Amino acid sequence: MAKYQEVYAILKREVERFSSVYIVIDALDELTENDDRARVFIEALSKLTHAQSTKVHVLATSRSQRSLLPRASMIQIVASMDEIFNFIQHAISQGISISTDLSDQVRSDRTLQKSLVGAISKHASGLFLLSKDPHHRSLALRILSWLFHNVRPLTLRELRHALTVRQGDKDMDDERLDAEDLFVPCCHGLVSIEQGTQIFRLVHYTVQQYLDENRSILLPDAEALVLRTCLTYLSFNEFNRGRCKFETLDTAPVTDYAKGTRVAKRRFLPHRLAKFPFLQYAASNWGRHAVGEVGMTYRNEILVFLRNAMLLESAAQVHDRNLLYSRAKSEESTDRIRRNLPLFVAVSFGLDHTTTASLTGLDGIDVDATYGKDRITVPHHAVETGNAGLSRVLL
Repeated sequence: MAKYQEVYAILKREVERFSSVYIVIDALDELTENDDRARVFIEALSKLTHAQSTKVHVLATSRSQRSLLPRASMIQIVASMDEIFNFIQHAISQGISISTDLSDQVRSDRTLQKSLVGAISKHASGLFLLSKDPHHRSLALRILSWLFHNVRPLTLRELRHALTVRQGDKDMDDERLDAEDLFVPCCHGLVSIEQGTQIFRLVHYTVQQYLDENRSILLPDAEALVLRTCLTYLSFNEFNRGRCKFETLDTAPVTDYAKGTRVAKRRFLPHRLAKFPFLQYAASNWGRHAVGEVGMTYRNEILVFLRNAMLLESAAQVHDRNLLYSRAKSEESTDRIRRNLPLFVAVSFGLDHTTTASLTGLDGIDVDATYGKDRITVPHHAVETGNAGLSRVLL
């Protein structure tokens, strides 16, 4: 890393080449005082502007009112009522209205427009979402809910499936899939799609901050929505068939082909994952969305899922195949794994003690059963995952 003297020397040498210098720094708030590189740059720049105050002029933009530049004058820039009004007028003229039903009334009623501007300005706090067609607004809020609460970034295909799921669904309704090219426009610049990876993200970390500060207003049921969606998706009829027999495309027995037997595509895990792109995320992360208050609220739904051996085995095959290790050794070992899998999965995700402890009463549960290549028990796994208190409850 360049030292302070080196950075200062470089800046000083460049400045001396000109009679007057203007330096523009965008997003200064993204630098932190604990970042050594930022500190070196700011100190060198501050010394330079102090030594040559009539020659060097610095303009920095920042969302924070705390300046990292000493002796800097601050100007707060906020959209005026006229600017917001002009923006809304332009949006309305382009066909983006508050609601389909109110479209004509908003266009023709200037008093209503002013009232609308006042209401938006009052709650804007520097960032506002223009209300839209009810379906677009609902879609935008659901997209933001997922991007705010996801455990890992979602691809466009994963998100598209997640947004289509409704509570009680037993299969994908392809007719309900929203058009992919609608996702970004309906969020009005707050989200973006990475080229190549097709990963969906919030466009800037300040959007995350704003949603966090206003989650009770904008996304009051987001955590519940995410958990319900994962559990509903994992409970599709397809997964009630249990795990896939073949985990790769080249593992079907040669004898099946020799006999001319056609192996159904659904028996291959890669085909299942391709057909249900949200399966990987839901199976690997549903439990992480089931902690805290939302987990206790949906305890019954969680227990119903955990007690369904076929659904749980389908999810476990995708999430952690080590849980099903040696499942093919015998019929007895397969049954034992199915009986104890609910408890092991609950402990793996760190579900609340009441939910987990209630599983110990299931018929055939054995807390001393071992799993995986390391042959660990459930209480041992609870300690490994930092849940020693639960380990004591189980013992």
